[in-house]
Amino acid sequence: CRASRVPLIINDRVDIAIAADADGVHVGQDDMPCAVVRRMLGPAKIVGVSVKTEVEAAAAQRDGADYLGSGAVFPTTTKDSDAIGVEA
Repeated sequence: CRASRVPLIINDRVDIAIAADADGVHVGQDDMPCAVVRRMLGPAKIVGVSVKTEVEAAAAQRDGADYLGSGAVFPTTTKDSDAIGVEA
């Protein structure tokens, strides 16, 4: 990935991200808390967090997330979760 200048982001597994010296990690609401991930990885690594609500988004931002991933906007058969929809 580095040779192609593409960041390697590990999903859910902070331990693997650290062991692989990945560029970052993405965690969900049921994974390790963002603030803990940020402390473990430090300021130079990328931390992403999945969110479904404004409250979760604000908490992730406060706790050091570099980016947010939102839940499904429209219903899908590939995810076992409610769609968050869009506001007009």
